[in-house]
Amino acid sequence: MSSEEATELKNNVKFASFHLLSFILRDSSQKTKLREQAALCLGSLANGDSDFYSTRVLNKFLNIIKLQKDAVINIAIGNAFAMAINSESSSESSKEKYLKEYLKILIKLADDPNPHSRESVSVWLLSIVKNCSNYACFKDVRIYIQIAFTSLLADNSEFVQDVSSRGLGLLFSMADKKTQDNLANDLLNQMIGGKRSVNLVDMDTTLFPEGMLGKTPTGGNITTYKELCSLASDLNKPDLVYQFMQLANNNATWTSKLGAAFGLQSLSIEDKSKLEPYMRTIVPRCLLLGHYERNFRNITFNEWRIRIACCLAVRDLLKRKDGLKLRVDTENTISKDVPEPELKDLWFKLFRVMDDVHEGTRLAAKGTTELLGKLCSQTCSSDNRRRTQAVVKTIIPFILETGITHIVPEIRQISIKTLTEIINTSESLIVPQLKNIVPALLIAAGELESSQLSYLSTRLEADSDAQETVDTLRAESIKNHKISIHLGSSMQFLVGRYLKVCLTGINDRNPTIRKYFAKSIGNLIGIAKDASIKNLFTKFQEIYFENPHKGIPAAIFEINNKHPELLKDYFENILPLIFFAIHEEVSEETKSTVEMWKQLWDDISPGDAGISSNLNQILELITKNIVSEKWDVRVQSGAAINTIFMKLNHTIDKELRLTLINYILNAIHGRLFKSKDVFLKALVSASFGIRNTDEISKTIMEAVMNECKRKDIQYKTKAIEACGKIAEELEVDAWEEFFGLVSSILDSTDFQSLNASEETVCISLGRCWPKKSVGTQNKFQFQFLQKCEQCIVNSTRQVQIACLIALSKFTERIHVFDKNYDPTLNEYNLEKTDKINLMRNISTKILEIVSNSVSINNTSIKQECLTVLKSWLNRVLEEHNKSLIKVGDFKVELTNILKNLQKDNSPSLVYNVEQFENNLITNGFWINKYFKSSCKNSEEPVDVQNATYLALGQLARSCPAVFNQDLKIVLSYFNNLKIANPELHGPIKDTLISIAPSFACKTSATNFVLSPQLNLLLAMLRDNVESDNLIVLNATREFLTICFPEYFPESRYLLLIIAGKRNSIYETILFSLYGSTTKDHINYSSLTSKDSTENDSESKICLPSFNDMVNYVSEVIQKYSYSKDEKKSKVIPFNSTTFEE
Repeated sequence: MSSEEATELKNNVKFASFHLLSFILRDSSQKTKLREQAALCLGSLANGDSDFYSTRVLNKFLNIIKLQKDAVINIAIGNAFAMAINSESSSESSKEKYLKEYLKILIKLADDPNPHSRESVSVWLLSIVKNCSNYACFKDVRIYIQIAFTSLLADNSEFVQDVSSRGLGLLFSMADKKTQDNLANDLLNQMIGGKRSVNLVDMDTTLFPEGMLGKTPTGGNITTYKELCSLASDLNKPDLVYQFMQLANNNATWTSKLGAAFGLQSLSIEDKSKLEPYMRTIVPRCLLLGHYERNFRNITFNEWRIRIACCLAVRDLLKRKDGLKLRVDTENTISKDVPEPELKDLWFKLFRVMDDVHEGTRLAAKGTTELLGKLCSQTCSSDNRRRTQAVVKTIIPFILETGITHIVPEIRQISIKTLTEIINTSESLIVPQLKNIVPALLIAAGELESSQLSYLSTRLEADSDAQETVDTLRAESIKNHKISIHLGSSMQFLVGRYLKVCLTGINDRNPTIRKYFAKSIGNLIGIAKDASIKNLFTKFQEIYFENPHKGIPAAIFEINNKHPELLKDYFENILPLIFFAIHEEVSEETKSTVEMWKQLWDDISPGDAGISSNLNQILELITKNIVSEKWDVRVQSGAAINTIFMKLNHTIDKELRLTLINYILNAIHGRLFKSKDVFLKALVSASFGIRNTDEISKTIMEAVMNECKRKDIQYKTKAIEACGKIAEELEVDAWEEFFGLVSSILDSTDFQSLNASEETVCISLGRCWPKKSVGTQNKFQFQFLQKCEQCIVNSTRQVQIACLIALSKFTERIHVFDKNYDPTLNEYNLEKTDKINLMRNISTKILEIVSNSVSINNTSIKQECLTVLKSWLNRVLEEHNKSLIKVGDFKVELTNILKNLQKDNSPSLVYNVEQFENNLITNGFWINKYFKSSCKNSEEPVDVQNATYLALGQLARSCPAVFNQDLKIVLSYFNNLKIANPELHGPIKDTLISIAPSFACKTSATNFVLSPQLNLLLAMLRDNVESDNLIVLNATREFLTICFPEYFPESRYLLLIIAGKRNSIYETILFSLYGSTTKDHINYSSLTSKDSTENDSESKICLPSFNDMVNYVSEVIQKYSYSKDEKKSKVIPFNSTTFEE
C-alpha cells in the first residue's frame, strides 16, 4: 500500500470499507452469503468515484481468480465485475477502456492450466456478455470472447462447459449470419474431431479430476502432472507417464466433444430455426454423443465412453412406444432357427459389455439388459402369438446356453429372472423348449450353490440332524435365485416325466433331497393326468415296500397340503397304503415316519367308514404282503388285520372272517420271529363274534395252545394272555389243558424271572375258568382256590392282584351257587357233601383268601378284594340261595375283612367299602349287633339304649327288608315294652311303628292269602290284645292297622276288642276302622254308640253297641273262608313259648 493510500485509509471511511470488504471476500472461512454480499459491495464502490475505485476493485478480483473455488462466489464476483465497469460516474470512454483492458486479461486466462481460474473466467465472461454487450467496442472483442468460450467447452468441468455454452448462445444471438455460420462450423468440427487448442503442461497442471484415478500407495492424490511422474518413478515404470498422458488427452478429447454438444444445445435454444441447415450433420453425432446410436455395432467399441453412450442410447430407444422392433412385424417369412438374429446379437453384446472392466460401463449395460429382458417378457405375455414364438425361439436357447451359466453373477441373475418371466407368461408356446429348460436350470442351480455350504454339509455327514439343517439352507439359497417354473395345464404331457424323476428323488438317502422332491410332487400333481396320478400312487406302493423311507409320506403330505380335494377322488388308490403304513412297527428309526403316516390317516381318512368303504383294496394289499419274505412286512399285515377286526368286527361277514383267520393261523404256524405276538392279538380280535359251536373255534384254541408251549418266555407270556382272552370269548372248556401247561410256572420258585409270566397266568386262569362246564368246575374248584391262596402268599404285588382278579371271575362263574346245581351228580364229591355245605366250604375258602389279602398294605389289592366280596355277596343273595345260606353265617370273617379295608385312606376305596356295608345292612347283617344293645337284659346305659332304638327305627324306615326276615325282633320289642324303663317306652314304641311297614301285606283282595310270617305276626298280636298296658295296645293297634288290609275281618275284630278295653283310645280306634273310608257328608265328630252316657242323643248319630259289633264280626269270621286250608293244617296254639320255638 502506498503512502497516499495509507493516508487515504486513515482519512476516508469508504477506502477503509474497500479493504475490509476485500479481506472478507478473500477469507474462505467466512460464510458464503457474507462473501457474496462483500463482492457485490465492492462492485458498487466504483459508483461516484470510478477513477479511483474501478481499477482497484477489478484488480482485487483478478488477484483471487486462482483461489476461488465456489461457483456462487464466482457468480457474485462476475456481477460485481460488470458493475465496476458500468460505474455511473465513469464516462463512456472510460467504460470502454476498462472493458477492453480486462477482457484481454480474462481471455488470456481462459487457457490457464488452473481449473479454478478457468471456472472464474467462464462465469465472469458470461456476466460481461450479459451486461456489457451494448458498448461499441464489444463488437471488436466479441470474436475473442467466442474463442475463449469455445476453448472452455473442452474443460473437464461440466459446470464450465454449461456456462461456456450459455455464453456462446448469447454471442450467437448477437452475431450476424456469417459469424453465426462460422461459430456453428467451429463447434461441429470440435464435436466431430475433438479438436482443441494445445495447452502447455507444467508440474502443477491438473490432468485428471481428483479421485478419478484413485490414490497412491501412500494415500496421496493422482491428479497433477507432478504426481503422475512421482507415481511412475515409484513404480519404476517411466513409460507409465506416457500412458497416463495419452489417457489424459483422450479424456480431454471427449470433454471437448461433450462441451461442443453443450454449445450446440445452447444455440438451438436461442434460435432453433438458424440451426436448421446443420441438423443433418448435428443429429447423427448427437445420437452418438448424446447416448443414441442407431447402429449397435459400436456398443462394444474399444473406448468406454462410446460403450456407455451406446448402452444408454439403446435403453432410451427401447423405452419408446414399440421400442422392441422385430422382423416378424414386417417380414412374412423368418428363419426357423433364429427368427430374430438382431435381438440375439443385442443380448450377446449387452452380456459382453456387462463383463466390462469399467464399472460405469457395466452398470449402463446392466440397466439396458434389465429393460430388454422386461420388454421380452412383456412381448411373450401379449396376445400376438407370432411375436411371442419369435422371441421365445430366439432368446431361450441363447440364455440357456450362455446366460444362466455365465461367470458374471449379474448376468446369471438377469438371465434366470428373464427366463422365469418368459416361462410364466408365454404359456403353451414354451412347451417345445421345456426339454432344454429344465436340465439347464438344474445345472444352473448346482453352479449357483454356495461352495462353503456344500463343503460344510460334507463335513457334517456323521451328524444327520446338523447335515439336514445345512442342506435345508442350501436348498433355500437356491430358491432365492428364482429358478422356478409354474407349469400350466397345457404342459400335462411333461408332468408324467417329471413325476418319474421326482420318484427317484424321494427315495434318496438325504432327507433334505427327499423333502424337496416331495414338494415338487405336490406341485406337479395338480395338473397331472388321471393316468399319471394313478400310476404315481401305484409307484408309491412299490417304493414303500422296497424301502419305506420318509419320502413317500412326505410326498402324500405335500399333495394333501396343495390339493386336498384331489386325494378324495383317489381314496381307493392311496388310502390302503396309508392304512397299511400306520401299522409299521415303531422304533427309534421309524418313529417320525409312522407319526407322519398316522397324521395323514387322521387328516385324510373319514375314520371307520374309510376302512369299510375301501376294505377290498385294503385286504388285497394285506393278503399280498402277509406272505412277504420280509418278516416286518408280515407283522405289519397282522397288525392291520387286528385293526380291521377291532373297528369292523360286527360288520364282517362269516366268509371273510374265516378267510382272515386262516391267514392269521398260517402266519402263527411255524418258526418264532420278532413281533409274532401281533398275530396273537389279531387272533384275539378275530375271536369276538365266533360261537363255540363253530368248527373254527376248535382250530383257534388248538393253535393258541400250541403257541403256549413255546420256550421263549416273553412270547409264551403273550400266548398265555391270548389263550385266556380267546377261551373267555368263545366260552370253551380249555381249563384243564391250559392248567396243565401253566402249572409249572405257578409252581416255580424263581418268581424274579417269571414275574410277568406268573401275573399273566393268574389272570388267564380266571378267564379260562369255564362258564358252562360243571364237570370241570367240580374237578378243579378247590384246586383253583388252593392255587390262588398259594400265589397270594408267595408272590409279588402284581401277581397277588392278578390272583384276586382271577378269583373274582371264579366267584362269578362257580356253579355251586346255581339254582339247579345237584351235588349228587358231582363224581368228585367223594364225601357226598350236600349243596349247603359245599356253598359254605367254598365261601369260607374265598373269604379266607380275601382275609389274607386285605392284611397287605396295598390299595390296589384291597380294591380287588372288595370286588371279590361283591361278587360273592351277589351269589349268596341270589333268591334261591337265601333259604340255604345266610350272610350272617360269616359274620366273623366279614367283620375282620371290613375292619382291614376301613384302614385304607384311599377316598374311592373308603366310599366303596361304605356302599358294601350298606348292602350288608340291607340284608340284615348288622341287626344282631343293634338288637343286642336293645334287648331287655342289656347292660347299656339308658341313653345308649335310647339311641339304639332310634337308630333301629331309622334303619327300618330306610331298609324295611332288613326286618321282615325275623319276627324275633318284633316279639322282643313288645316284651321290652311291657317291662322296660318308662324312659324307653317312647323310643321302643316309635321303633316298633317304624318296623311295622316292613311286614305290610301286599296282596290284593281277590287273591288274599296270609303268608306264614303274617299268621305268626297275627298270633303275636292276639296275645298283645289281652294286655292292659296302654302303650302295648297302641303299638298293637298300629301293627294291625298297617300290616293287614281293611278287608281282613280278623284284624278289624282285634281292633274292636282294643277299642272296647280302653276309652282313651276309643276315638283312635274309630279312626283306624273308618278313617280310610270316610265320606264327606258325615260328621264323624258327632258319632257315638248306644253304650255312651250322653243324654243328648238327639244331636248325635247312634252307632250299634260294642257287644252288637263284636257279635256281628264274630259271625262274619265264622263265615269268612280266608284260610281254606286251615282244617288240613296243624293248628298251632299261640303263646310265647310256642313262638320262640
